[in-house]
Amino acid sequence: MKFSLGVAMILTIVMSQVPTLIASGANGDSTGSVQTFTGEVTESLCPKTHDEMMKEMKNMRMDKLTCERTCIQMGAKYSLYDAASEKVYRLDDAKKIEPFDGRKVRIVGVLKKNTITVQDVKAIE
Repeated sequence: MKFSLGVAMILTIVMSQVPTLIASGANGDSTGSVQTFTGEVTESLCPKTHDEMMKEMKNMRMDKLTCERTCIQMGAKYSLYDAASEKVYRLDDAKKIEPFDGRKVRIVGVLKKNTITVQDVKAIE
């Protein structure tokens, strides 16, 4: 009888969490809804400013775009920097993002954790 009661309690606890997991997504932090993000396409090594990297690595030629492309070649991932909120988001699709390297963009996508699954990207000038 104790075993049946214990199993019933575990099932009750697990089942009570199912609606929360469904509503919040499997990782618990995303609703999966499509959102619009604006900012500058950059990379993950120095997403907010390239000044320090350009000082340390002379081959950057003090050029932000050269810095970004070099960092991507070194393994950095494309990111979106929103200067208004000072947030940096990782971008999931390098092929969609690469043509917009260093430009201000509007991205439509789904945010999950800190990564945007890019559905559409357009330059803002």
